[in-house]
Amino acid sequence: MLLLKSIKGGLLLCLIFSLYNAGTMVAGKEMHTTSFTPRKHQPPILCYHNIYVKPPQEDQLWISVDRLEQQLKMLRDSGYSTVLPEDIYQHFTSGIPLPQKAVTITFDDGHAQHFSLVAPLLSKYGFKAVFFIPTAFIGKKYYLTEKEIRILADSGHTIGCHTYDHPSLASAKTDWNKQLDYSRQQLEKITGQPVYYFAYPYGSWTDSAISQLKARHFRAAFQLTGKPSSADALFTLRRLMVSGAWTPDELMQKLKIIFPN
Repeated sequence: MLLLKSIKGGLLLCLIFSLYNAGTMVAGKEMHTTSFTPRKHQPPILCYHNIYVKPPQEDQLWISVDRLEQQLKMLRDSGYSTVLPEDIYQHFTSGIPLPQKAVTITFDDGHAQHFSLVAPLLSKYGFKAVFFIPTAFIGKKYYLTEKEIRILADSGHTIGCHTYDHPSLASAKTDWNKQLDYSRQQLEKITGQPVYYFAYPYGSWTDSAISQLKARHFRAAFQLTGKPSSADALFTLRRLMVSGAWTPDELMQKLKIIFPN
């Protein structure tokens, strides 16, 4: 079902992605480095969705496992190390420094391939990631099972909330108890760990959503391409939606443009 919703939402995400990259072109815990900087801004954050051996297409919603491995290898060989949402939160709130070449890698929607294909590659290259999971689809065809989610959490990856059934949060009729409280409780029951981090469906944040997240003591939230809020930087962390069409060099170029040091 979410696969269908992802396809329906694909046009919206494609439009956002295209506008974002057009704008940027105009604007033209395992460490691989011990260099640190006392910055207080977010690290580069990457966002992936569908990972397949042979995807039907390669774009911002679909990427082949071979291309993903090329990109992860490039990050590793370039000296990047992964940081998780808790590291970002501590950096913003306590000033704890991040590695000079920090990157956060996120996977949205809880697809089964995130366990079968992605997790082994992350282990191979010494990376940890964040998996944002809408709980309505857990255990259904093409999606992660409870056991797989538990293994990911026990392996040191972060499990984050992505609502219950992936609605747009712009509606005034949003059932916040269902989308935030219930889905969070489900994930905490599965993992045995607290869930403090959230990703907005379709990447779009609203002031109302931020207020609801804060009221529930979430620590940070991740969007896609919108301008971060100067008042709520931790709740509008920007992510780059990675295209399967990009070579590793093209991804590196995007990182330097979108997330300058």
